[in-house]
Amino acid sequence: MSKASTGSETINAGLTQVAAALYAVDEYAKWADGISAVSNIDRDDRGQITRATLLIEAGVIRDEVTLEYDWSEIPERLNFKFVNGKLLKKMDGAYILEQVSAASTKVTYELSVDVSMFIPRAMIVSQEKAIITRALLQLKEFVER
Repeated sequence: MSKASTGSETINAGLTQVAAALYAVDEYAKWADGISAVSNIDRDDRGQITRATLLIEAGVIRDEVTLEYDWSEIPERLNFKFVNGKLLKKMDGAYILEQVSAASTKVTYELSVDVSMFIPRAMIVSQEKAIITRALLQLKEFVER
């Protein structure tokens, strides 16, 4: 993924437990305060979400975006790709899980965003990094409680 911002956090839980929380896309609004709602969910034959619409309210970014999810690399990686939105014209990313020990998992979040109006790239990158940091800390708090 080109020009993606990244961040990592180690969570005190096994890979299976972290993956269960992270891969439940329809539950994101319960732990990620930047996502107000998840709707219009499409699932594959295994019940995995292949497409969903997320109401995003993260910093200066407020939009309703539809994302497609690629499960081909799970449990180590979940990729998502932008389909459409109003303000955003790109929101591609991935969650990468690495088992550190039986009770510890490193999660890396890659995110690349672009908007339909002019905003200096430095500001977009700053916002991406803030979103990544906040999402990882909220995931950690949710899983470890």
